[in-house]
Amino acid sequence: DGDPEMQWNTILPFNVGAQYLIASGSVQPYVGADLQFIPGYVKEAGGLAMGLRARGGINILLTDSFGLNANVSAGFWSGSNFDSVAKDFSNTAMVPQGSAGAVLFF
Repeated sequence: DGDPEMQWNTILPFNVGAQYLIASGSVQPYVGADLQFIPGYVKEAGGLAMGLRARGGINILLTDSFGLNANVSAGFWSGSNFDSVAKDFSNTAMVPQGSAGAVLFF
């Protein structure tokens, strides 16, 4: 839409939530929920999206303080000016996510 092919857009998500460990031990499945705050700055406009998501996952502890994690979540967010990120981008959207990595307990 007349914009340069490359430009810097910033979206910084913050999550506040809780999770419930279903079992303790070396294998720890969990469920949880998050409240999301997603401030963004696009084309000199700012906006804030808010949303909710449900989470589930598993921690596999290799030692008392280190392990591996797999996590999936799904939810939604809604806000203003996020349709400026890309053509046909909506101000309200579903937000699926999957992640895996290491966890540290201290």
